[in-house]
Amino acid sequence: MPHTAHPSPRRDRGFRPDPALIGLMASLFLAIFSYQFNASMVSPALPTMSAELGITAAQAADTQTVFFTSSAIFSLFLPRLGDIVGRKRTTIGMLAVATIGSAIAAAAPNLTLLTLGRVLQGVTGPIISLCLLMLRERVTDDRTYAVLLAAVTCTNGGIAGLDAIAGGWLASEFGYRAVFWTLAGTGICGIVAIATTADESRIPAATTMDWPGVACLALAVGTLLCAISALRSGSLPTSTAIALMLVAACAFAAFWRIERRAASPLAPTSYLTQRSTWGFLLTVFIALIGVFALMNGLIPAIAQDAQAGLALSAGDSTIVTLVPYALAGMPMAILSGVLAARNGYLAVFRAGLALTSLAACFGVFAALHPSRPSIAALSAMLGLGYVGIVNIMINALAVELSPSDSPGTLPGLTAGTFNLASGISYLLLYGAQAGVADRMGAQTGYAAALAVSAATMALAWACSLLIPRTTPRLIP
Repeated sequence: MPHTAHPSPRRDRGFRPDPALIGLMASLFLAIFSYQFNASMVSPALPTMSAELGITAAQAADTQTVFFTSSAIFSLFLPRLGDIVGRKRTTIGMLAVATIGSAIAAAAPNLTLLTLGRVLQGVTGPIISLCLLMLRERVTDDRTYAVLLAAVTCTNGGIAGLDAIAGGWLASEFGYRAVFWTLAGTGICGIVAIATTADESRIPAATTMDWPGVACLALAVGTLLCAISALRSGSLPTSTAIALMLVAACAFAAFWRIERRAASPLAPTSYLTQRSTWGFLLTVFIALIGVFALMNGLIPAIAQDAQAGLALSAGDSTIVTLVPYALAGMPMAILSGVLAARNGYLAVFRAGLALTSLAACFGVFAALHPSRPSIAALSAMLGLGYVGIVNIMINALAVELSPSDSPGTLPGLTAGTFNLASGISYLLLYGAQAGVADRMGAQTGYAAALAVSAATMALAWACSLLIPRTTPRLIP
């Protein structure tokens, strides 16, 4: 059933958990793992993949880029499709396609089929949005929903690094194909679990999918992602990247024109021009630019840098960085749900942005004085602020701020914003690091990148003030 968008949870003391809800929660975990493992377990298997398939390291890494690009594009419209044809049906379809993709990738004799498999696996990109929408329909008590939402999404950043370690172990012991067969098995378990525990839900009013709008928006986001990737890697001339950006601009202009005239638009322009929409998307965009490349690049780089860092191996680097990051983030995610139930999602979101900015400030010190304790502490602080709060509240607000007649709209737009910002994060932070390192040394370069991150997160906090609080603060 549709619900009214609220940035702060509402109270309904009449709800109590039941065994059916516990079963649904377990199913949602399995569904989310099917996406998370596609990212976390494959990364450590890339060197083995390169050796066994006879491809270069760059080609192996490109399969990850293909997966994330595919995820970004599917995320734009599948939540909305779930509104129309049913979220349970859409989720099962996504898991089925991804499972087929895993099997293709596992059996692939060449790079072409491996790439096809990764494209199909990317269909699970919006799985978290669909899971939260199903949970929102099932749970009527807003306090309980806030806590369960945090529980469902807390593993999105990984299971304390164990999934990455498991992926590396499977690849080293049984070959990279074992990783993809494991992903296929996880997908099958997710299909069975969702089919047996989830209830079907959709918007009550009959409507149709805005496929012309989907095509234009997918083209805009896809070409922008290609342009950003080209600028990061230097694989294409700058003129080509600029041409891709122009194509993206034209596609977005066409999308806007279609949305103004469509009977059932993917994203109504009247909704896009609301401050609660563009203010939220702008905040997410800036926040992800400031934080994404830290734990996905810069902090592990400091840990492994032999001259300016700790000179750790890849395995030891995981223990010092990713494990504290996830271990701190998971319990904090549960706590953030409890806090949101009392204070509202928006207030907790702002607190997370502030904490992440402070963590990056501490990172300046850690970069200039690297040690295992300082890098581990930095990783844990980022886990608390970003994984434990910001990431959870982004997912929550995307659902709560969506229009009641189109709950899947904002989660889809948020996913597209997330993927664009993550690519720009590498450009900005690595650009700052390289620019300063050339003149003042690598250590100062790392510190400069973290200073830029701290400033960007502070700007994101300021932008969050644009998001209106449309309901009163929840009083415990």
